[in-house]
Amino acid sequence: MKPTATEQLYRADKVIDAICKVGKIDYPAFVRRKKSTKVNILRGVACVIVREQLVHPRVAAMLFRRNRSNVCNQQRKYIEYLQVRDKAVMNVYNQVNDILNGYKEL
Repeated sequence: MKPTATEQLYRADKVIDAICKVGKIDYPAFVRRKKSTKVNILRGVACVIVREQLVHPRVAAMLFRRNRSNVCNQQRKYIEYLQVRDKAVMNVYNQVNDILNGYKEL
C-alpha cells in the first residue's frame, strides 16, 4: 500500500536525520551543492533507503534540494554499489538501517 504524502515526508525526514547522524553532518551540509566523497556517499545511500521506504522520488528530491532525475540516477548508481558490496557504501547503509530500525514509527 502506498503511503500518503504526509507519511512520505515523515519517512524521508527520518532517513535524512539518520544519514546526518551517521555522517556527523547537519542538514545544510547534506543539501549543499559543494561536492565531496563523503557527502556523495551519504546522498546516494539516502536515495536508496528512501526508495526502500516507498517515498516518491519527487518528494525525496524536494527534501534533498535536487531534481527528480538526479535522485533516480543516484538510486540506480548506489544500488549497483550495494550489489558489488562496496565497503564504504555498505558501512553507511548498514549504520543508517540500524538507526532507522530504532525508530518505531517506520
